[in-house]
Amino acid sequence: MEKCPSCKRTLELYRLDFMPRPLCESCLCKNIERRVRREIRTQCPLTKGDTVVIVDDGSKEARMLEYILKRLEKDFPIKLSKSKVKNAKYALPISLDEAAVSFLEHVINKKGKKIGFAPLMVVHSEEVILFTKLKKLGGKKKLIKGNIKDHLDTLEKKHAQLKFSIIRFSKELEVRSLK
Repeated sequence: MEKCPSCKRTLELYRLDFMPRPLCESCLCKNIERRVRREIRTQCPLTKGDTVVIVDDGSKEARMLEYILKRLEKDFPIKLSKSKVKNAKYALPISLDEAAVSFLEHVINKKGKKIGFAPLMVVHSEEVILFTKLKKLGGKKKLIKGNIKDHLDTLEKKHAQLKFSIIRFSKELEVRSLK
């Protein structure tokens, strides 16, 4: 048991290599939810009465996304759905890892899917696993295969924030291309 640097309570702390400091369960989950909510505001601002369809592939990411959007629904007047709805916004269960690989595949091979409304693209796959474990959400672990993923994982062991930097860079390119 250690003192959480955020809330100052003495609790079990969770450490992940890319995090600047260890956090208790409550602070870790709040931190992740805050980042996802910020990403929703910047990526796909929701307005009163919007319908958000959660694309459910059975993954941990889908369970986490559903959990966070249900909490958002309590604070903000949106409707959640799991089936196709006309004029809805689709929330994709894509984590930071998958978004980084997709971006690099697009740059290198001119292939890969364009990331749409993916609020979890600011959440590392290790955070997804820990969050779903702490909140007892279930879901299956996504397997992202390929050379790019393997190289990214190797590089991230030396450079802890690499995947976050790739996503930041992809967003900067997107903003520049709109100007």
